[in-house]
Amino acid sequence: MTKTRRTRGASKPAKTVSASSRAGTRVQDDFAQLLARFSCGVFVVSAAGKVLLANRIGAAFFGKTEAEMLGYDYGVPAVLETDQEIPIIQLDGTLGAAEVRAMPARWREQSVFVVTMRDITEQVRWRSDMQRARQRAESTSLAKSEFIAGMSHELKTPLNSILVLSELLAENNGQRLSDKEVTYAQTIYMSGQALLRLVSDVLDIAKIEAGRMVLHDDMCDVRAFVDNLSRLVAPLALVNRNAFRARVSDAVPTHIRVDAQRLEQILRNLLANAFHFTHDGTVELLVDALHDAPEAPLLSVRVVDTGIGIPAGELAAIFEGFGQVHGDGRTPNAGTGLGLTLSQKFAEALGGRIHVASREGVGSTFELRMPLRVDGDDTAGHGGETAALTGDTRPAERALLQGRAVLLVSDNMREIFALSQYLETAGASVTWAEDAAQTLVHLQSGQRIDAICLDMQMTLTHGLSLLSQVRSDRRFHTIPIVAVSTALTQGEAAQCQHAGATECLFRPVTPAEVAQRLHHWMVRADGMQSFWPVPEDGTAT
Repeated sequence: MTKTRRTRGASKPAKTVSASSRAGTRVQDDFAQLLARFSCGVFVVSAAGKVLLANRIGAAFFGKTEAEMLGYDYGVPAVLETDQEIPIIQLDGTLGAAEVRAMPARWREQSVFVVTMRDITEQVRWRSDMQRARQRAESTSLAKSEFIAGMSHELKTPLNSILVLSELLAENNGQRLSDKEVTYAQTIYMSGQALLRLVSDVLDIAKIEAGRMVLHDDMCDVRAFVDNLSRLVAPLALVNRNAFRARVSDAVPTHIRVDAQRLEQILRNLLANAFHFTHDGTVELLVDALHDAPEAPLLSVRVVDTGIGIPAGELAAIFEGFGQVHGDGRTPNAGTGLGLTLSQKFAEALGGRIHVASREGVGSTFELRMPLRVDGDDTAGHGGETAALTGDTRPAERALLQGRAVLLVSDNMREIFALSQYLETAGASVTWAEDAAQTLVHLQSGQRIDAICLDMQMTLTHGLSLLSQVRSDRRFHTIPIVAVSTALTQGEAAQCQHAGATECLFRPVTPAEVAQRLHHWMVRADGMQSFWPVPEDGTAT
């Protein structure tokens, strides 16, 4: 018979640990070690909302240790498949923020939620600081834009009055001024033009820097545009006895889409420089279409002169602000040096760029290349050469309003006087009203009124309200109304037209521009039944 040997200390049977239990403990320990490596808080929460496991970072959210979090009543989390930002109260009592995500899972043979939590308090504070900084910047930019708009109006409006009246004096139509007095008036006019260019350049630079330059998508008749530009710059050619020619290639479509005002500014700057630095020579404006360009068709506009040229060492700097090319002794370095800088910025805004090639003593070529945009099947037009009009074209322009009756509505005496003088010289009969009451009296009196020019910024009269009053009477639907405003945005222009304006012009605007737009709409009104209401397609009927 075999006897069982008793071992000291083994009087009780040893407790047996199953392999599966040992494996489960190892898995739990391994999982806990894995959670400890996470850079965010992690919790395993039961279906009843109790914390079954938490890592150190997660426990720290509640000011506890990992062991203290076991059994903590977290609450049943909502399933969040993407990070959700929630406010949290930090241990010091201050408000913070966390990103939380909760996903259903299986753990130790039960349904649980795995919750991740990341402290983003610093990121939220940084984001708030950046938002406040952006709001301050936007507020500053808005204030700057409003200042620019105000300064543009306050500087250019009196300058325009000076220019109009000095030009009328210089013409001496009544032959009442002596030659010396005419010379005085001409000097005032030329000095005013120089000052206006300087003010315009500085204000345009400020607009660009403030990000407030607005581009308009106009349908432009290329040949009419070049003809008009040629007439405008022709007098400059005479100063240094230059010949001027303009030519549009047959390859250029009849109409293109472009901001015609900015394009004109670019070309006037380039042409003014060409005339200034050329003596007894030739200046050409050449417009062409490059349909074989690598990416898309381009519009090419070249200003070619036979002037003094630009030294090779100065070519790289000519588009920098306030820089000037050294002259040849005959040509003074006039101006601020902003013209080419502005022209390049305008060109870039139009999607193009200005290139220059020059030889000192031979001449220069400035070429603007920009996208050629056309509508539908607009085909190439008829090319041809436009010779410069070297005579005085102003008498023909001034006859625009012959026999027309215009009602001016404004309480700005200085502006009204200059504008009325210009319109009367253009042949118009001008009546003036300074508020809504006087305007309605004139309209209801039965007197002939072919067009109205309305100041939208009167002191005691609300422009939009007056527009609505006038258009509420069907008798006045056939009268074109050109509104003049200091507004800068197209939204405000749309408001103006919705209230009843035929067109809205933005200050600063010259009397000549007002006269041209009045003439344009009065000619159209002759064959129309009504200017109001404006149909959905935006054209009068």
